[in-house]
Amino acid sequence: MTTTASSTQSPREGDTRSPSSLRRIRVLHVIPSLFGGGMERFLLEVMRASAPIGGAGESCRVTHGVCILRAADDRLISQCKSLATTWVLGRRKTRDWSCWKQIRQVIREFEPDVVEALSTGVWVDAARAVGHSRSTRLALVFHGQIDTVPAGRLRRWLNRWAARRAAAVISVSREAADQMIKKWNLPAAKTNAIPNGVDINRFRPANDADERLRVRRKLDIPDDSKLAICVANLMPVKAIDVLLDAWRQLAAQQRDARLLVIGDGPLQDDLQQLAQNLHCRESVSLLGHRDDVPALLRAADLFVLSSRYEACSIAILEAMASGLAAVVTDVGGNAELVQPDHTGWLVPPDRADLLAGAIAAAMDDDAVRAQFGRNARTVVMERYNLETCARQYSTLFHSLSSPQNKRSAKPPEDPECAA
Repeated sequence: MTTTASSTQSPREGDTRSPSSLRRIRVLHVIPSLFGGGMERFLLEVMRASAPIGGAGESCRVTHGVCILRAADDRLISQCKSLATTWVLGRRKTRDWSCWKQIRQVIREFEPDVVEALSTGVWVDAARAVGHSRSTRLALVFHGQIDTVPAGRLRRWLNRWAARRAAAVISVSREAADQMIKKWNLPAAKTNAIPNGVDINRFRPANDADERLRVRRKLDIPDDSKLAICVANLMPVKAIDVLLDAWRQLAAQQRDARLLVIGDGPLQDDLQQLAQNLHCRESVSLLGHRDDVPALLRAADLFVLSSRYEACSIAILEAMASGLAAVVTDVGGNAELVQPDHTGWLVPPDRADLLAGAIAAAMDDDAVRAQFGRNARTVVMERYNLETCARQYSTLFHSLSSPQNKRSAKPPEDPECAA
């Protein structure tokens, strides 16, 4: 077991709390691991985008700490340490009932105002670590699930136990909030829906045709091919096997179409073999992890996602911000992002035939696809940009840590940035 901490300053260095100037709030984010998933990338982006919030006479800034229970990707841990005091506990077991003791030690070192548990898998450990502290408030976040198996009776009971001890429970979509309230019997009064956001400057449409073509030529994709792209972890819940089956059907009719699948995961070798068995390796490229996802999105004509569940898909939002129409499955919170006849197409999950048909329809109508892409970019700019999302989280943390508002966990509808 290893424990590491990294910071550009000691936990309380320079933490002046003048009520008439700057109030610094300390938030400890507790996560199971730090790899390339949407939740982990989102945490890094929100920390990077944190801005002062507050009203006249007082503003607050958020100082971040991150406690990683198990392992982390070397590249991402380096980014994390540049943004926050960081601990890697190095726990090896998924179920480790003593883990909360190490989290409590981190809390003692960092002295956070708020502990935010970013996965149901760490809710209980975080709740036990915070205990009955009067100086630290607990916020629980539901980002989605990595499989479609319903939570068992014990897990639902543990989730409710943790929620009773939390000051706020945050979901990333209305659908996820409804699920927590109806299926897990979590208290509606504590539930806040804060949708994910993306960097609209990093994820943007191509400036011109040359920018698109440069990326395509690096990948040996013909200039005039219709290019679809999927960005997803290669896990069962993403149903990439269904996408490959759909692509087999589509490729028989549209031989110049190409598909890029970006992401890695435990199914990578199996999916490579499946593409070979389906005789679609010539038109499908499984590229694994890539650091140039924004450029790849700008080179594409269409985004596709075949998931069996999504709460608020970062990948969909990044594609929409890049000006792409989307063909996605009608599961979880996807219908809150992709609107039929406006930004894309929704199809039932696990229906390769219908997915193939929707992709074909999108590929065949350049004008509609382009208009949907423009609409998608506008939707993200108005509702899902990263700055708005970061302000909402900062405002919630401010509310939770405010002495005069200890029992209020609801953020204002339209938080304002402090000057």
